Amino acid sequence: MTEWDTVIEFGGGFGSLCRLMHQLGYRGRYVIFDPPQFTLLQRYYLRSAGIMQDGDDRVVLTSELADLERHVATLSADTWAMFVACWSLSETPLELRARIRPLVERIGRYALAYQERYGEVDNVDYFRRVWLQGTRRTQRIIHRDGDHFLVGGAL
Repeated sequence: MTEWDTVIEFGGGFGSLCRLMHQLGYRGRYVIFDPPQFTLLQRYYLRSAGIMQDGDDRVVLTSELADLERHVATLSADTWAMFVACWSLSETPLELRARIRPLVERIGRYALAYQERYGEVDNVDYFRRVWLQGTRRTQRIIHRDGDHFLVGGAL
């Protein structure tokens, strides 16, 4: 994890995964994409935790899809990057998921946690059809009934 250049998190909550990774020694760029209300919360939390500081661009918080697309576009082919979404991607409309998937393809590596259903969407079917092609791995999260974990690379 400390050798990764970039982590892009979709739906970072209040920023705890970012904080944890920094506590474990991560020093690369960390981008969190979330609605504006959450980026305000993340900014407060990560500054209070000493992770974000003025003038430091290693942690980027954005609510703009265009910003996220720009960050992904700047990744070179040899960049060690990871896309992370802990239940957040499976809680978004299918249209937004469709816009995020090409970004994940460019990033190349991902780790997703998702619930079996969200509203009318059967996430097990969705991730099987749309994401599980080739050499990817999914498994149930044993201690969380109805939840799954999916890791993979190079969609």
